[in-house]
Amino acid sequence: MSQPGVPPSQYPGWVPQQAAPQYPGQQYPGQQAAPQYPVQQPVQQQPTPPARPSAWWIGAGILVIIAGVISAIVVGISGFTDMSDTVDGFQRVAVPGSGDVQLTANHDYTVYLEYSGATDSDVPGQVRGRLTDPSGQVVDWQPYSSSVTYQFGHREGRAEFSFHATQSGAYHLESEGGPDVTVAIGGGLGSSIAGTILTAFVIVGLSLLLGVLAIVVVLVLRSRSRRAPAPAVAPRAY
Repeated sequence: MSQPGVPPSQYPGWVPQQAAPQYPGQQYPGQQAAPQYPVQQPVQQQPTPPARPSAWWIGAGILVIIAGVISAIVVGISGFTDMSDTVDGFQRVAVPGSGDVQLTANHDYTVYLEYSGATDSDVPGQVRGRLTDPSGQVVDWQPYSSSVTYQFGHREGRAEFSFHATQSGAYHLESEGGPDVTVAIGGGLGSSIAGTILTAFVIVGLSLLLGVLAIVVVLVLRSRSRRAPAPAVAPRAY
């Protein structure tokens, strides 16, 4: 029991109490200070560099161009082979002379004159021809509207006239003029030649466009990835 007028420190066995900290982090008297670590600063996140495309894509673009050129060559060879077969299938009558040709109704035909040098010069001498349909009516020939020539093997010709067949059957052809000339009748070659050339150019153009575009895109992406900064590395904590 406490006695009036006697301070607590005079009691036997009394142990003084340490004052409690007044604010968070304050140490008790005699308490060892806790070790202080440096404050770790947050690492600024760097943007991820763009993926670097493989150089193989450049080779792929080159292969596209090469494939396009080869395809155009194949189309050209195939087209001219077909035209050669078409020319071989023309129906012919020697000049001077006469003969029958089998034609189909509602088809347009071209009259060619075949002679040596047809691709470079006009017809030697004067050649006249007369064509009658199966009913005996004379077929009207119109001058050919453009210059079309061909040379396949020993055959060399020039388009001179065109006409429209209204009936199917045997048409009779009579020809007069200089020797060493042959009249050939068949389908027009102008559209076939233009179609073959146009197709080949379209194939080459598209392959060049796609191939060059692929190469440029790959080079640009590789250049950007090469200039991109390396990502930051966080410091190691101890």
